[in-house]
Amino acid sequence: MRTKTLLKISAIAIAAPLISAIAADTAAAGCRPGYVWRDAKDGDGVCVTPEARADAKRQNANGPNNRQAGGGSYGPNTCRQGYVWREAFAGDVVCVTPYERDVAKRQNAMSARYTIPDAPQARAPGCRPGYVWRDAKDGDGICVTPADRDEAHRQNANGPNNRQAGGGPSGPNTCRQGYVWREAFAGDVVCVTPYERQKAKQQNVDAARYSQR
Repeated sequence: MRTKTLLKISAIAIAAPLISAIAADTAAAGCRPGYVWRDAKDGDGVCVTPEARADAKRQNANGPNNRQAGGGSYGPNTCRQGYVWREAFAGDVVCVTPYERDVAKRQNAMSARYTIPDAPQARAPGCRPGYVWRDAKDGDGICVTPADRDEAHRQNANGPNNRQAGGGPSGPNTCRQGYVWREAFAGDVVCVTPYERQKAKQQNVDAARYSQR
């Protein structure tokens, strides 16, 4: 009986730190368990559910489709009828539905409830100081500079503009002349320049250098 008890204690002793390490790596620094940074822009540390974060990313990607063709009273950021600026943060002119704007405002108001008080400064778990996840898609943990992460986000937003109108040999994902798939990860069909694709591949190669061991 004593042997079994000791074995159970040993197993718990081994498992506990492993579980803690896993939790630390998958949780957003500063948010309570089960919540992550909204990340509607770089530095947006409002704590929301993973589903709400995914919604924000979809809104960012789809925002250009909700702008008024040819611009309007607010220049190229004018939303088409039925859409409004999200205003999740100062200067947020992503065009969304009025309901989605209200949701973003409620998220801002409720963020403190899901934030750990006096949490250490947020940083990307697993990356060396000064480096962040590339975040070319959810789960892309390649460690790059903040500038490179911004670039990946811009590529995602601009990718549809670099597709061939009407599709082509690769269907709707066919890139127009002079552009290629980025291939930063398996299935990445964002259309970028050949230079940008090569840069993404080099980031993958260099990632281990900037990861915390």
